[in-house]
Amino acid sequence: MNRYLKAGLLVAILAPIVVLQGQACSPMQSAANSSLSSTSGSNTGVSEMPGVPLPESELKSRETMRMVHSRELLTSTMSILNQPYSYTTYTLFSQVGSNLSDDGYTDGVSAPMMNSLLSINGTACNVAIASEKALPDDQRTIFKGIAFTKAPTAQSASATTDLVRVLARRAWLRSETPTELAMIVNDAKVFDTAVVDDTTKKALFICSAMLTSLEAVAR
Repeated sequence: MNRYLKAGLLVAILAPIVVLQGQACSPMQSAANSSLSSTSGSNTGVSEMPGVPLPESELKSRETMRMVHSRELLTSTMSILNQPYSYTTYTLFSQVGSNLSDDGYTDGVSAPMMNSLLSINGTACNVAIASEKALPDDQRTIFKGIAFTKAPTAQSASATTDLVRVLARRAWLRSETPTELAMIVNDAKVFDTAVVDDTTKKALFICSAMLTSLEAVAR
């Protein structure tokens, strides 16, 4: 289990560094700006002074903003994975949403925020994997070419690279670079065993890491 955790943290931390192209507005920012303009801190006339507590009304306003932006992010994630908004992901979102950004911008990234994103995206990826496992390969959207009844060492040579390419186009809205592809493929090799269950773990690892990268969040 330690090797999986170590590998997962490595990609989740390094992928944003490799692919980040600058601080950007996240996808939920533009969608929520108009409806939330009257509740944002910059529009309430409340001045943030060091050591001075914010009024209760401002705190409630920010909580509302955070939850709306977070929900937009989760909805976007489920759309990327071609999955409906599920009860499982909503439940987890409710538990960890308080650690996500107030305003939807990625320049407020913190360790708790990244952990929350990883939890949400991991659950969303699990939902997608379970859904597509039950489908014939030609009906899958994300995990096409992956034989979940076989161990990682018995998969086709292109299975991992194809998954990275699909997720890059859907989550990053672009093709992956050779550096990004090599990094993710190499780190995912920790799952290359003769154990059938490790195929699911490998797919979950790649999916979660790529969706948690800042390149995905900034879209």
